[in-house]
Amino acid sequence: MKKIIYIFLLGTLVLFSSCENFFEQTVTIDVPEHEPKLGITAIFDQDQDSLAVMVSKSVGALSEKNAGILHDATVKLFEGGNLISDFKEKEDSGIYFTDGIHFTEGQAYTLEVSAPNLKTVTSTQKMPSHPIIIEADFFAEKGKLNIRFKDVVGEDTYLLGIKKHNDLSGGTEYIYLDPNGITKESALDGYRNLTFLDNTFEGKETSQSFFASNSIVKENDTLDCFLTNVTKAYYYFDQAYLKQENDVGFFSEPIILPSNFENGFGLFALRNQAYIQIIAKK
Repeated sequence: MKKIIYIFLLGTLVLFSSCENFFEQTVTIDVPEHEPKLGITAIFDQDQDSLAVMVSKSVGALSEKNAGILHDATVKLFEGGNLISDFKEKEDSGIYFTDGIHFTEGQAYTLEVSAPNLKTVTSTQKMPSHPIIIEADFFAEKGKLNIRFKDVVGEDTYLLGIKKHNDLSGGTEYIYLDPNGITKESALDGYRNLTFLDNTFEGKETSQSFFASNSIVKENDTLDCFLTNVTKAYYYFDQAYLKQENDVGFFSEPIILPSNFENGFGLFALRNQAYIQIIAKK
């Protein structure tokens, strides 16, 4: 038996060594010329002190350059068809700012970005309605949050988060909730919130429970519970980004992040947030 194995191995080695450049082949691939496009990130809340838009330019897959920030972009925000704000870059950062505005629920807003030698990109989103929180309780010993709210017809996507007031620093710190049957982690907010769709309670009142496995909440602590309606583009981008963050294996397939910009890449999303302050129970 050993003699047969040795003969087989020897034959295999002879076969491999006799094939010149067996493991090396040169394949010529025609790579199409890359057309640079604008890449935009803009997430606006209904009432915000200032609004920020990050602007960059795409590069080819084989380029040695990183996607570059742009210092000569023109960024405009429209309400309906009316210009309501121009953005200005701050300190060569590639981030363009303007003063905050009050977004009207149900109103369409268009973000338009242009730059020399690049196609102008636009995206239109409607400001979601204000969430309706009915009541919420947090039980410190179990690390359990109960929340009851009413879903508004036409609003599909939510974020949920909770913060604890820190008496020493005067600030707040996030309490990380574990996903339940209807929720998923939200990567765009640093996993501080959960995200979910209203498929099981469209237009109805619903009660949901969540647990914080590493809760630091004690009885009588002051908590802020946030419920946010977000445009659906946020949800799809967020979940693709989450998958990209988690698929790190050698054989993982590339994840293509969705875009809601015409002629470009990126995300324009609007959010409308409600919160209720609660005192933790035992």
